[in-house]
Amino acid sequence: MAKITFLGTCSGTEPFEGMHHTSFIIEANGNVYWFDAGENCSRNAFLNGIDILAVNSIFISHPHVDHIGGLFNLILLVRQQIWRQGKEPEDGKVRLFSPCKALWEHMKPLIDTADKNLFNVMSVENSVITDGVIFENEDIKVSAIHNEHMGVPEDGEWKSYSFLIETSGKRIVYSGDIGAMSELDSLIGDGCDILICETGHHKVSDVIAYAEKSSVAHLVFNHHGREIIYDRAAAQELCEKASCKAEVAYDGMELGL
Repeated sequence: MAKITFLGTCSGTEPFEGMHHTSFIIEANGNVYWFDAGENCSRNAFLNGIDILAVNSIFISHPHVDHIGGLFNLILLVRQQIWRQGKEPEDGKVRLFSPCKALWEHMKPLIDTADKNLFNVMSVENSVITDGVIFENEDIKVSAIHNEHMGVPEDGEWKSYSFLIETSGKRIVYSGDIGAMSELDSLIGDGCDILICETGHHKVSDVIAYAEKSSVAHLVFNHHGREIIYDRAAAQELCEKASCKAEVAYDGMELGL
C-alpha cells in the first residue's frame, strides 16, 4: 500500500521546536517520490526508516529556501548510502524536477566540490518543470501547473508550480505555495481525494471554505504559517467543524493511500 509521510510541515519561519521546513514523500511499490526538500528532510526520512536508496524522483515546487534547503544534503546522503550499503539506486540515477534550470546549474558544481566521486556511482537527471504531465510510470503520475507565488516572470519561465499526483487510485493535489486559492481550480477539477495545502500565506478558514466548495474529500494543512504555529488547537477546531475531512499535518505524520 502506498503512503504519504510528512518530513517537514513548517513554512519559512525561524526554527520552531519539532518542526522543519516543507517536505513530504510518497512511497509506492518500493519507490520513494519526494515533494520539496526543506532543511533536515533527509535526516528525518532516514531516522524514520525510509530507504534513502529508494529515492526515484524529487519534485521541487519552487526555489525558495524553505523548499530546497535540504536538497544538497539529500543528494549527498544518497551517495553516502551507496557507499555504506554497497548498492546503488535501482537504475543508478535520481530524477530531479525543478522549476528553474539555475537551481541545478548552481548546485552541481558545489556537489562536485563536496564529493568528486558522487557522479561516478550515480547520476542526477535534471528536468525543468513546465505545465502538463511531467512524470509518469507504473507507480505515479505527476502533472504541474504554474502559479503566481513568485510573480509573473518577464522571461516567460515560471518559477513556482502546484502538482496533481495520481497514485494508488487517488488524486492528490499539492498546492506548493500559491498566490490565490483559485490557482488550484484546474488541478482539482470536479474534486480530489486529498488536498495538501499551505497556510503560510492563507488563512485556515479561507482554505477550508475553498476545499468545501471544491469537492475536496480530505484536506491536509501543510507549510504552516504563524496562525497554526501559535495556535494549532484553534486550527484543528476549525478543521473539526468542516464539512470535509480536515486535519493539521505534523512532522512524521503518515497517511495511507
